[in-house]
Amino acid sequence: MLHLDHRVQDGVLYRSCSDRDDDSITPSVNINEIDYEQTRFVDVKLFEGCFDNSDYVNILRKCLTVDFNRSDTSIDYYLYREFRTIHVNNVRPVYHLFESKEYDQFKEFLNIKDLLVDRIILEVHSCYPPRVPGTSSANLQRKIPESFMVETFPKFPVIQFVVNDGNKRNKEIIKKTFINYQYVRDSIESNVISSERGL
Repeated sequence: MLHLDHRVQDGVLYRSCSDRDDDSITPSVNINEIDYEQTRFVDVKLFEGCFDNSDYVNILRKCLTVDFNRSDTSIDYYLYREFRTIHVNNVRPVYHLFESKEYDQFKEFLNIKDLLVDRIILEVHSCYPPRVPGTSSANLQRKIPESFMVETFPKFPVIQFVVNDGNKRNKEIIKKTFINYQYVRDSIESNVISSERGL
């Protein structure tokens, strides 16, 4: 797992991913020593100005284009053995991802050459941060707007769009999953499709 965020500006990234900010975790990966062939889950944080940073752009490009061995039996979880998951979400001050400039830039970025279209599962999460006690939640758009435009993305095997609310125990508010059956493998059948059907 690799955590791609603003710490790239310091020349370091996190090896393990966390869905919350935790200052006790120390960055552990030198950005010049990333093993892209072994990286199967990339937690991509879109932040203001991220695509202006050449290190951030280069690392994301390699995560989307460097191939890996699907028969690597050292990876127990079949989904990670066969696919690389790109988990995209926002950090403040990018408040609502689907309506942000960074989201549009990410969609344009996916036109890069040699994209591993058949080997990437894309998860895009718009995350509302936990609210300050006493503030109103009435202005939260608790939906995935039409502007997510799945047709503007390459034909990945799976694309999921999710809206999360950090104040809920079950943070997921709404999810839309698109499956490209051209690339379906057993691991997608047993994990993604069964999950979406509630089996």
